[in-house]
Amino acid sequence: MLCYKAYSRAELVQLLGTNRIDAIKNRLDRDGYIYTASGRGNDLIISITGCTKQFEVFCKEELNFPAQTNFDRLKDFLKRLLFDEEFARLPFAAMEREIGISSQTISKWIKILAAANLITLSRGDYIYYISRRVNMNDLEIIEITEQQYKDAWSAYWEGREDGYFLSVNRLYNVNEGTPHKRGIMVENAFEMERMEQLRELLKGD
Repeated sequence: MLCYKAYSRAELVQLLGTNRIDAIKNRLDRDGYIYTASGRGNDLIISITGCTKQFEVFCKEELNFPAQTNFDRLKDFLKRLLFDEEFARLPFAAMEREIGISSQTISKWIKILAAANLITLSRGDYIYYISRRVNMNDLEIIEITEQQYKDAWSAYWEGREDGYFLSVNRLYNVNEGTPHKRGIMVENAFEMERMEQLRELLKGD
């Protein structure tokens, strides 16, 4: 994000990647920056005094979210993810049911946060759960223990010679659902400053 200070044309060209004054101003307008301009040509000075889209700009510039992201929906999701521990433990399919954002989109957003080094999904500590269809439209998600997860897969492999479909039925019947696991989300301690910036922006409204 641009700081609230005065920038020369040369500084803005380097930061925004364009030499055209109209393109620089269009970019500032699009990102919600409040500014004043003085001087002309190479002597142009733009003073940034505020920003009406701080969350959006932070997500694009600091976390590399695409410009076409629905930032209102992203904000709703991140508020739940970062301030609601129970929500953060849910499988993506259950998150979808809670917040109305597709599990594919949630998975993509989680990967962007991981690529930005804000979080990791642990490869040693997991959440275990089963999914089962209640009716044509509703999927029930229930957290289980690691042992229950292992018991289900043991039942699958022990009878694998009987054929795939019988093995899957045994897998399902152990806990009356299909077992899954997901790495627990862990915040990167080396990125706490940026994480706190994000939390402050989420608290803003």
